[in-house]
Amino acid sequence: MAYQTESLEGRVALVMGASGVIGSSVARALAREKARVYVHYNSHELEAQKVREEIEQYGAFAALVKADVTNDEQLQELFKLIEKESERLDVMVYSTGLKITGVLGKMDREEEQKVMNVNYRGAVRTTEHAKRLMRKNEFGRLIYIANML
Repeated sequence: MAYQTESLEGRVALVMGASGVIGSSVARALAREKARVYVHYNSHELEAQKVREEIEQYGAFAALVKADVTNDEQLQELFKLIEKESERLDVMVYSTGLKITGVLGKMDREEEQKVMNVNYRGAVRTTEHAKRLMRKNEFGRLIYIANML
């Protein structure tokens, strides 16, 4: 039995952390499948620009979006932009996070709080915004990729 996938042509995708190795690969793959891709970054703008340029070489739509996932105002603006430009969101891939540099259970409170804010709370807040847009067209896929350990 052959595995069938649905077409992504015309779908709108947001890849959080698209300036990183995994996120950039996901963004390129979505674009090759003809999805409109929003390339998210927070601090690695040059890497995100390269991803956008590669996607545009496929003849696909790509736009850079910058937001700190710990800042709800920035997240609101990011999703307002997507809604204004594309009127929908079909796929959100959360591939952003902080690498845990200390030993689990032995991190200082400040590092632990920072990791929790990005890796957990950032994912939850981003999901809340994504779900709102996905409900409008009664379709959505949420994908989470973690590679911090």
